[in-house]
Amino acid sequence: MDNYLGFRNALNNGLRTFSVDTRFDDYRIKQNGELANSLSMHYRFLTFSYTFVPKFIPGNVDDERKGNSSSSLFHMDLIFSRLVQELSYDRTRGFYLVNTDEYVPDWDPDQDAFIRFPDLVVQEVKGFTGYKFDRRLSLQALASQTQVQLRSAGSFFPGLNYRYYKIEDRTPLTGNNSTQTSDNIEVLLVPGYVHTFVFAKRCYASIAAFFGGGVIHTDLLTRQPTGDLRTRSSNVMGRGEVRSALGYNREHFFAGGRIRWSDQWFDQDGQNAVIQHEQLVFEVFLGFRIKAPGFMRSSVDMIERKRDEFLDKVTEPPGR
Repeated sequence: MDNYLGFRNALNNGLRTFSVDTRFDDYRIKQNGELANSLSMHYRFLTFSYTFVPKFIPGNVDDERKGNSSSSLFHMDLIFSRLVQELSYDRTRGFYLVNTDEYVPDWDPDQDAFIRFPDLVVQEVKGFTGYKFDRRLSLQALASQTQVQLRSAGSFFPGLNYRYYKIEDRTPLTGNNSTQTSDNIEVLLVPGYVHTFVFAKRCYASIAAFFGGGVIHTDLLTRQPTGDLRTRSSNVMGRGEVRSALGYNREHFFAGGRIRWSDQWFDQDGQNAVIQHEQLVFEVFLGFRIKAPGFMRSSVDMIERKRDEFLDKVTEPPGR
């Protein structure tokens, strides 16, 4: 598969959503839309993808009731024999309150508009660094389809999640309202295990689970007509994630589906509130491969040679 360039198109329901649970209230906030489209390109250890919410898909155009949302997600994977590196940038503007019926009397879910937050903006930069212990497990076959898993295998797969995200309400101050901006940095250690089962030669099923914890630091700015108020806090947080996949992988064609459940939570110190980012994401994908152009093969060959030379120097025993 080293000489093939892969392209994949995927549909998923992984739109941004989060909830804020306080002692008295529960706010479930979501961007407008039902399905996102992800386009990706894969070559050897490298993957680039771009995800957006197309308006031509039914369920993504209810702007009158849920308001207008815009979002873009850029993602990159580097998957080597043992080391995995993921990086992404995501920006979403425009949200609505899913449980509007709990705050508006006699609200009709089939006709009335939801409570909307058109000036609420969420920006996120996140990464993941993981290490696979067993070389027999191909993460490239599972994640990017640049390899084919020939036999069933599994591996312990610990990793480090790190993320910066900013939640900003850009609603103009009128003298009777207040707005907030929350800057958050989180670092979590997430040990996990991944196993792929191969059957009928070209078919596979996989299961993965990650559970861990870490810390989050929050800088909260509240803008009021009388002046700004800033509070800072650091809290312990937990995270859990379970993934499963089923796919078919041939030389020039591949297809499959994935399910991912994830949840992370933490108590806001002194505010009697819990921020939750729980998602259940379903995805189906279809892809094909073509021969990579010569300039791409030679460029990546050079990068891999430099990488191998560097690793040889780093791992060379002292005194040699």
